[in-house]
Amino acid sequence: MVKLETIGACREVGRSAFKLTNDDGDQVILDYGLSMKDDAKDNFPGDVEPRRIKAVVCSHAHIDHSGALPYLYISARPNCYMSSATRMFIKYLLEDMLHISGEKLPFEDIELKNLMKATQVVNDYTTAINVPGTKASLKFYDAGHIPGSVMVVVSIDGKNVLYTGDMNAIDTRIQWAAKSGGFPPLDAVIIESTYAKTVHPPRIETEQKFIQVIKEVLDGGGQVLIPAFGVARSQEILSILQQYGLQKKKIVLDGMARGISIDLLKYQGDLRSVYSIDKVTMVKTSRTRFEREKAMETGDIIIAPSGMLKGGTARYYAENFLENPKNGVILVSFQVPGTPGRVLLEEHRYELNPDEESYQTRAPPGAAKGAKVEIPVKARVEHFPFSSHSDGPTLLSFIKGLPFKTNGSEPKVFCIHGDSDNCDHLAEIVTEHVKGVTAVVPKMGDEFTI
Repeated sequence: MVKLETIGACREVGRSAFKLTNDDGDQVILDYGLSMKDDAKDNFPGDVEPRRIKAVVCSHAHIDHSGALPYLYISARPNCYMSSATRMFIKYLLEDMLHISGEKLPFEDIELKNLMKATQVVNDYTTAINVPGTKASLKFYDAGHIPGSVMVVVSIDGKNVLYTGDMNAIDTRIQWAAKSGGFPPLDAVIIESTYAKTVHPPRIETEQKFIQVIKEVLDGGGQVLIPAFGVARSQEILSILQQYGLQKKKIVLDGMARGISIDLLKYQGDLRSVYSIDKVTMVKTSRTRFEREKAMETGDIIIAPSGMLKGGTARYYAENFLENPKNGVILVSFQVPGTPGRVLLEEHRYELNPDEESYQTRAPPGAAKGAKVEIPVKARVEHFPFSSHSDGPTLLSFIKGLPFKTNGSEPKVFCIHGDSDNCDHLAEIVTEHVKGVTAVVPKMGDEFTI
């Protein structure tokens, strides 16, 4: 008998974490991420007992899947299995998170170092990995989400459980699509539901419209700012620009996107197409604003984190770009409600943070500390969500292609990593279109027997 406990990502996108336990008490943890909500008390997954953990799997590096991993390494050292690209990304992301968060997290640099030491890099997806001291094994499959992202089949006590993490079954510019073939007969599937109610437009159509807007802004004498996540999205945007012949324009990379764009080229086996950084201007880390001012004066297209304008170097460029009606600001990812990117997109407003250097110079005389200071938005603002998640029809097609067991108890499909509407919708269409399985939308802390 195998028990599944859903300790995160239930009817929400965030703090992904799932626990499998066999009769011997051996535990396998699938991701251990953070929620990015402002309400810190709900940011962590459910509790675990680190000393009982035999293996941890990290599906990919995004903070909602990896951000709480160091917490598991305060009192224990379980092996953590991930791809080599994921390990590289995690070092960037978690070091940055610790730097920004200060003392707000229940772990420090030492726990991150313990995690890095305990990491077992998996580059061979063709064979299963035996988990030491258990009867469990792990087999990785390309998830198609970002470079290095994986799905994993955990085989334990005669049961096969597929965890998709975040997955995309459509090719992108730098990433091959996830495939539903090659799996053993499955007893359970834990699958994301992020965009279950959405139908994405064809990728090529989104690319072409994106490029057209950039050309219109540049032809009108303006500059383009593309706030983008430093991991994967910045590199995909760079690849798209080059594929459509815009490498002759002055392209600038800033923030975390710089180092990751360089280091990711060491993992070209994870890339569907390889971008070039030869003619890209890299803004070096500097205590002064000189390089960014120069990039702002001379750059045609600037790519900088963060993708939702919550922080990062994109905010510096945004406050200077938005007042010029010739310029364009193009958002290229989903914008969470309440984030500066979402407010800019829907309300055409941009508010400075009180801790930003320009806040003091722009605040009206006599304004109270923390008073709202907004930048006039005159630039063109566009949104092209280059999603790296499968939409509803693609999720259903993927599930229909899976080899479920036909003997014994009915296999279960757990619909997770989506808001209630999306999780419920995926469960409904699976129930309607996939015979011989039970679709479940778990709640936080639920337990199931597989």
